[in-house]
Amino acid sequence: MNTSVESQTHVEADWKASSLAERAVKFTLESAAYFRDLGFVFLEFCVGVVRLKENQWRYTKGLITHQIIFSGIDAIYVVSVISMLVGGVVMVQLLSFSPGFQTDAFLMKVMVGLVIKEIAPIFCSLILVGRSGSAIAVELGEMKVKRHHEALEAMGISMFHYFNIPRIIGLAVANAMLVGYFVVMTLFSWLLISSFHQNIHLAGLLDLLAGSLSLGDVALSAAKGGLMGVIIAVVCVYHGGKVESSATEIPQRTSRAIVDSFLYCFIFDAAVSVGFYVV
Repeated sequence: MNTSVESQTHVEADWKASSLAERAVKFTLESAAYFRDLGFVFLEFCVGVVRLKENQWRYTKGLITHQIIFSGIDAIYVVSVISMLVGGVVMVQLLSFSPGFQTDAFLMKVMVGLVIKEIAPIFCSLILVGRSGSAIAVELGEMKVKRHHEALEAMGISMFHYFNIPRIIGLAVANAMLVGYFVVMTLFSWLLISSFHQNIHLAGLLDLLAGSLSLGDVALSAAKGGLMGVIIAVVCVYHGGKVESSATEIPQRTSRAIVDSFLYCFIFDAAVSVGFYVV
C-alpha cells in the first residue's frame, strides 16, 4: 500500500516538474518571438525612413506634425501641473531636510540630477503612454477591424508610411520636448516656492542651480525621453497591428500595450542610468 502511494506521489511530482518545464520553455519561446517581432517593427521603421521618397514624405511630414501637436503640445497642460507639483514637493522636502540647503552644493546637485535625469523622462513617458500610446493602439486596432488598412493599400497608400512612421517619429520628438519643458517648469516651481521663504536668497539659489545644472544632463534627459517615445510607439503599433477581426481584441491589446510600455520604459531608464553611472 505504501509502495503504491509513494509511486503515485513520484508520478505526480514528475508530471508537475514536466509541466513546469514545458511552461517555462513555452514562455521563453513566446517571449523570444515577441521581442523578435518588436525588433522587426523597429527595423522596418528604420529602413522605411531611409527609403522614404519625396512624394511619400509630403503627406508623412504632415502626419508627423499632427502627431507632435497631439502628443506634445496638447499635453503641456498636464505636464505643467505635474512638473509644478513635483518641483513643489521636492522643494518642500529640501526645506524640511535642510533649511540652509542653498549653501549645500552637493545636496543641490543630487536633487537636480535626480529630477532632470530620472524623474522628468519617466513622468513624461507615463503621460505619453496614457494619452498617446493607448490612442495609437486603439486607432490602429479599429482600422484593422474595419479593414481601413485594406482601403488605403487599394489606393496605393502605404499603411506603414501613413501610420507607423508618423507615430514613432512624432512620439519621439514630442517626448523629448516634454522632458525639456518638464525640467524648466520644475526649476521654475523651485524658484517660485523659494521666493516665499525668508531664509533663502534667490541670487544664491540661482548660482547654486547654475553650478549644479549642466547641458550634458539636460541632453541626456531629452535623449532618454526621445528613446522612450520610440519604445512606446513601437510597442503600441505592434499591439494595435495584432488585432485581427474582433472588436473585443482592441481593449485587450490596448491594455497589454500600456502595461508593456510602462515596463519597458522603466527597464530602459534603469539600464541607461546604471550604464551611465556605473560603467
